Amino acid sequence: MNPTVTVLVDTYNHERFIEEALVSVVEQDFPTSDMEILVVDDGSTDRTPEIVRAFAPRVRLLRKTNGGQASAFNFGIPQARGEIVAFLDGDDWWARNKLTRIAETMAADPEVGMVGHGYFEMASQTSTLRRVVPSETSCFSLRTDGGAQAFRNYMAFLGTSRVSIRNSVLQRVLPIAEPLIIEADEFMSAAAAAVSSALIIPEPLTFYRLHDSNLFQLQSGDPVRLRRKQQILAVLADLLSRRLHNMGVAPQSVSTVVDPIRVSSDRLRLYLDGGRRIDAFRAEKADMRHSYERLSAGYYAWKQLSLGLALILPPRRYYRLRERYATSGLRQFRSWLGEPQPRARINATEASPETFEKENRMADISSPALKRTPRFPCEIRVANPLARPHEAFSLRILLRDAVVESFALLPLRLKLWLYANCKRLLLGMLFRLEKRRIVVVRAGPSRYRHPMYLSWQADTGWVLGIYEPHLLQTLKQHLKQGDCCMDIGANLGYFTSVMSHLVGDDGEVIAFEPLPNNVKVLEQNIALEGLENVKIEPKAVSDSVGTACLVIQGDIDFTGTASLTEVYDWGGERAEVPVPVITLDSYVAELSKRPSLLKIDVEGAELQALRGAKNVLSTARPILLIEIHGWGSPQSGELVDLLEERGYEIKILGRRNREAFCLAISLLGSSMDDAQWS
Repeated sequence: MNPTVTVLVDTYNHERFIEEALVSVVEQDFPTSDMEILVVDDGSTDRTPEIVRAFAPRVRLLRKTNGGQASAFNFGIPQARGEIVAFLDGDDWWARNKLTRIAETMAADPEVGMVGHGYFEMASQTSTLRRVVPSETSCFSLRTDGGAQAFRNYMAFLGTSRVSIRNSVLQRVLPIAEPLIIEADEFMSAAAAAVSSALIIPEPLTFYRLHDSNLFQLQSGDPVRLRRKQQILAVLADLLSRRLHNMGVAPQSVSTVVDPIRVSSDRLRLYLDGGRRIDAFRAEKADMRHSYERLSAGYYAWKQLSLGLALILPPRRYYRLRERYATSGLRQFRSWLGEPQPRARINATEASPETFEKENRMADISSPALKRTPRFPCEIRVANPLARPHEAFSLRILLRDAVVESFALLPLRLKLWLYANCKRLLLGMLFRLEKRRIVVVRAGPSRYRHPMYLSWQADTGWVLGIYEPHLLQTLKQHLKQGDCCMDIGANLGYFTSVMSHLVGDDGEVIAFEPLPNNVKVLEQNIALEGLENVKIEPKAVSDSVGTACLVIQGDIDFTGTASLTEVYDWGGERAEVPVPVITLDSYVAELSKRPSLLKIDVEGAELQALRGAKNVLSTARPILLIEIHGWGSPQSGELVDLLEERGYEIKILGRRNREAFCLAISLLGSSMDDAQWS
């Protein structure tokens, strides 16, 4: 006897998330005998298959070579035996009553071939939830113009993890166009809506996770990923247009579904490559027509101003100006002009775990992400208005972010001058706007700003993007896509995040941070952006392997001055924390890729770190960025001698009291390339 429902999970390198996804399926309040679970692993290279196998025999693993979302659907759907196929991405998870609700809905109306629903959107950057639901239940088909518009309005509720389709309908939809390595779910759902009715129910039954590694999320501004999205949207528009025409959908309905996809592709192309001003004007005008049903007078005037700028500015400059405006927090002031009425009647509001529990009649919430408490040595209150919508209308918070983001956009020399000459006025203004000690706020230079948990007053230079600019500039000059690099003494991850973006998805950043409290914050900051190319090593680097004591003085809970040597004398509390210690020689010997750059900031223990890296310096010969404490002391002289003996040339980038920021480059070059290293 065939099961009622097949759960089809598509996954690729989701080792951080796949267990949570499968637990949410296994713990459904739906009869086990009426459900089969298939996981299509699209060629993962991490521990995803190993984690999935742990769920056998309840879960069947289907492995294939990497080919993208469409190929995963084409591989998995023919093996589904259920009358209904419910789709789930490996980085999302379900409410416990999801399958029961879907099965009841489809049983009540045999004419309905596809069901979608509301969802909870979880941002990894903040671990906050947003409840996204349609304003009403909607049933439609692409066979009518109104149905095509309804599909376009509510496609967000028919994506993977939210859509369930009768198997009989899927057989008429297959094959799905395999060039669609992403966005195959939109192609599949549109084709299903062309041969059957689609029903959208308001209940939020899925947790949709937003993180920087989403193939369709573009928070990092990575031009490679932007290019991939633009090309996929162009292909999707062409392939979907042809398929819908072949299925007998009216040309007007096809245009309603496909034209907004073409406009999105055109806007990305103009952003990346530039083009004619008139093309940007037409794309923006078309987007306004597709998105809104009615505009207030104030908003209409605002859009006309924006369209005027599209005709004046070169497209690349215009879209980068829009991007800065959208990410600066100033966009929230636009609400004073009156909000437009969108075509899609969607309600998006902040949600809490308690709200979710009440709506779904759950005894608890299975997701560890919702049970997680702040991993901080002190209380954390998130004060980012973008992270917590209920704070979005706080004038104090709006002003805080407006001041910070406006300052961050200034040229570096002007920022440094203002900070040096108007520091008292600037800090007084900021501290009046934000008095909490630990907040989530964007930090870093203008092109590499990223959200961080940090100490607002202690890390003001981070927030304003003026902290050690010479180091940031040097990292940008010497790191390239695909590099392996190390942040030794990562602290809370300020430079780690920048290095992660510079080396890209194919690169790797290894962050060494031994202080346990700092490690907890570092983990949170890496999770905020979903940086999958960062590996955290909670260890100190020295000239021996074993255990040593970190000396902490001053702020024991939240410090950037812990050291294996007693360099500082801040007074106040003093503590020693035992931590594991390794040498770089022993660690790098196990790597499969040659490290090309080491950033070393170990608060006075630089000599010990380099003594334990003599083999690395002689063979890999990475570029070194070192903050040397006690410059001019015998220890710093010994450090310089050690580097010069191994063929390094040292250049001082900057000084601060008795600290010197040095760049050391080998004059000999590496004795091994990446292919030989392993």
